[in-house]
Amino acid sequence: MIGRYVLPFAAIEDAMTKVFSNLRRQLLRRLLPAVVVCAACFPVFASQAPLPEGVTVGQLQVLEDPAGQADLDSILAQRDRFRDVYVQTPNYDFSRSAYWFRMPIRNERAQSTALFLDILNPLLDHVTLYVVGPNGVRTRVENGDRIPANERSYPATSLVLPFRLEAREAAELWLRVQSDAGGMLVPYAVFDEPGIREFQLTARALYGVLTGVFLALFCYNLLLYLQLRERTYLYYVAYLTFSFLSVTAFDGFGPAVLYPTSVWPGNEGLTVFSGVAYLCILAFTRAFLATPEHPRLDLAVKLLMVASLALTFAPLLVPMNVSYQILTLTLFVFPLASGGIGFISWRRGRREARFFVLGQAASWIGLLAVGLMLQGVVPFNIIVGEGVSIGIAADALLLAFALADRIRLLQNGKLAAENSARKNLELRREELERVVSERTSELEIARKRAETLATIDPLTSILNRRGLLQPAEREVKIARRGARPLAVVMFDLDHFKRVNDRYGHAEGDRVLRDVAAEAKACVRQTDLFGRIGGEEFLIVLPEAEKDIARQTAERIRRRIEANVAVGEPREPITASFGVTWLSDEVASIDALESSADAALYRAKSGGRNRVELADVVKVNQ
Repeated sequence: MIGRYVLPFAAIEDAMTKVFSNLRRQLLRRLLPAVVVCAACFPVFASQAPLPEGVTVGQLQVLEDPAGQADLDSILAQRDRFRDVYVQTPNYDFSRSAYWFRMPIRNERAQSTALFLDILNPLLDHVTLYVVGPNGVRTRVENGDRIPANERSYPATSLVLPFRLEAREAAELWLRVQSDAGGMLVPYAVFDEPGIREFQLTARALYGVLTGVFLALFCYNLLLYLQLRERTYLYYVAYLTFSFLSVTAFDGFGPAVLYPTSVWPGNEGLTVFSGVAYLCILAFTRAFLATPEHPRLDLAVKLLMVASLALTFAPLLVPMNVSYQILTLTLFVFPLASGGIGFISWRRGRREARFFVLGQAASWIGLLAVGLMLQGVVPFNIIVGEGVSIGIAADALLLAFALADRIRLLQNGKLAAENSARKNLELRREELERVVSERTSELEIARKRAETLATIDPLTSILNRRGLLQPAEREVKIARRGARPLAVVMFDLDHFKRVNDRYGHAEGDRVLRDVAAEAKACVRQTDLFGRIGGEEFLIVLPEAEKDIARQTAERIRRRIEANVAVGEPREPITASFGVTWLSDEVASIDALESSADAALYRAKSGGRNRVELADVVKVNQ
């Protein structure tokens, strides 16, 4: 299996090495802030939303209408049959009945107030609100999953029912809820206008983070597929696409943002998207874990694929309520079965299955939380309600780790195989002669590459001291022989030790890379630019008068001060510069370096963040 990847990795070895060496750092730098934002928002969602100030509600009551045919007048005549609701979130499983809720409400404010009854389960198909005052029905508002989002009374990812109460008015809210297929879970909250805006804004921020995670993983792995042509990445990209459609249909983000004019994707489409997503992840499982090498495991995967195919076409074959119950069952079974297959593969020696198993576990935990909530075992809150989204997002992220881990293991396996081959070749001298002739060109390329790397600073990717001084000495000799001008700029970062001490060496390394990039943008292609010490840099400028060198130094100084910073609030990084030039007194690269260093010392003594010229006389002046 390793042999299949030798040629692709040889072609892109440098690029992939950089990608995976920076993967963990990039995740910490970019995904950790997103996690912090989510964690900061979670307390807002985890608790019951408080009532608006000046608005009071009475005891919630409920009446079941098994036939679903009763109208408001017949329900009003049955007030004595209503029963108090003592749970925070009413939950009636997969019932086909219509449920009527009665809630007394009063506006204690001295002015008319716009209010919003927010039903936080976007999968409910039919929701109707009647506001009944002393003079009868004054307001009727409809909403539900069977109404296109652009035709709803309020744009939101949940089902928002707006109404208005006059000053000091007492009224009754009569809410009819019915679901064609999904679970009859009725979480609710009452907001005023500022409250609903804040709640929906925070919800969309969370959905934005989720969308960003999916989009980043999609683009990254699509590029890998286009470069490597490895089918596991294609399956993974397809899985990301359909799981995102499934998740956004489940949490209401899809109808509100992606397809506001259609109701099919958020209803029948939920089952279709989920079935195709399972097909893709099972195809990924077969390729990633190489289950065809283990017939029993492969048979289990194929059976799950048949079940996924049946789930995909379920809306065409069985009633929607049956499709949703099948979908609920598969939500539990599939991640558990896939995780079991991954665990068996891991026990059989496939180390790359580690993150795969963790991803399936994360998905299953999120699904389990939602299932327990639907069964009434766990009380409703938005965090648990988003368990499917959070679990699948975590699964997608961990699968990306699994792919990266497999590449790392393949690289290690390749290196181990090469080392083993070298040892065997040493024991067989007859084969050594043949192998040497075949590897001569490869060794020459490796040697030249090693020589190049020996002259490059690995942190900033510019010349190191060795790579700079040798060609610099040649430029000095050419300038002296032709009586041509040559200048040298040396600069050093101000208070750099404080950066490392306060923010850590990782941040210090980042500053050095940024400084090198800013300086490199100011020098010519013919100039020699390198890092000669910890935070010291040297620039050799052939054919440059001292004024040109001074201008170059000043330009670099301004760019560093403007564009490189650390900390919060941002603290600019500055540098001090010393400029010297070729003369009778300063006629070698060592002398030029010493002269520039002396000017640099004067810049430091003179207050830092400045350019100082050396006190020398230029040749031919």
